[in-house]
Amino acid sequence: MESLLTRCPYCGANFYKNVPDDEELTSMDLECPYCNYTYRDMIEESRIKNHDFYWEIYSGLYPIIRLDNHKNSRLLIGGILLLLTLPFFIYGFSQLFLPGNLSGYSGTELNSIYGLGLAGLIFLIFILSGVISAIKGYSFVLSLSGIIFALLSSVLWYYLTLNLSPNIFGDFTSLFLLVPQILAIISLTFFIRNRRSFKLGY
Repeated sequence: MESLLTRCPYCGANFYKNVPDDEELTSMDLECPYCNYTYRDMIEESRIKNHDFYWEIYSGLYPIIRLDNHKNSRLLIGGILLLLTLPFFIYGFSQLFLPGNLSGYSGTELNSIYGLGLAGLIFLIFILSGVISAIKGYSFVLSLSGIIFALLSSVLWYYLTLNLSPNIFGDFTSLFLLVPQILAIISLTFFIRNRRSFKLGY
């Protein structure tokens, strides 16, 4: 029995499809069992596996299938790294509104700071949605937006450190600025390298 190893161009899933006994056949119409997307794929000898039983193609004998199964775990790792950026922003957000930290500011300055705090809260919501999307493997765009807002949040807190006196973050300023950015960038590499593993395909 011969099966063609094919990859769905929409959702990125790998699966095997039995090849008809027709030597003149150079391509075949396929339907992805994961997302039901239909497409045409070329029959290439290098991607055809000979087997006697169906269990042979799912037992891990062919490493390409085994490696593909790890893509969901990579999205999970990327989501966890993005999640680890949240404690830094939540702590900074809580410090911002502690009694005494905003004393001595005029009404206009306080309104600006409150506006930045509200923006930070909205950013946190987008970051959290990106984390959930990554862990569920739902959408690359939602996960990417979470990373973008994580990076923007770092810029937001940097702006606050320049405009608040004394600096409420103290010696932890560089920690609040650099660590979330590093985590977000590492998470971004996981998402980009495995972007075809998301269920929506985008």
